[in-house]
Formats: sequence, C-alpha cells, structure tokens
Amino acid sequence: MSERTGGFANNLLKGCGVDAGRGGIGLTTDHPLEEGDVIKLELPSALPGLNLPVLAEVVWAMPIHGKFRAGLRFLP
Repeated sequence: MSERTGGFANNLLKGCGVDAGRGGIGLTTDHPLEEGDVIKLELPSALPGLNLPVLAEVVWAMPIHGKFRAGLRFLP
C-alpha cells in the first residue's frame, strides 16, 4: 500500500538487489521509493522460469548517483 496514493498500485518496475540477507535486501532502481512503501519482489528461484513473490517494506530510501537506493525488510 502506498500512502502517496492512499491505495494499491500495480506497477512493474525493475531493480537490482544487493546486500541480501535473512531479514531483507538492498535495492538499486531507477524509480524513487519512500519509507513505509510495501512492495512485492519477484525473486529468482533455482527452477528456470519460476520467481518467488516476496513482500518487503521500504525501511529507508535515498537518491544516489542518478538512481535510487533503498533498504527493504522482508515481511512475513
């Protein structure tokens, strides 16, 4: 859910995951994210063509070198 729109948005955006761990992942993207945003990630699995959907909350976000960097916490 996005507080900016007051509801859910269904936008397909691409990003690059970095610094992945048990509790979350860092993300670099061309699109701005805001603290508190909840997003669905499609993480690749070991099976070809199968991605795993995972919900994550944006814990922090900032612009960096013309892109955007965010820290995400995986949600149960």
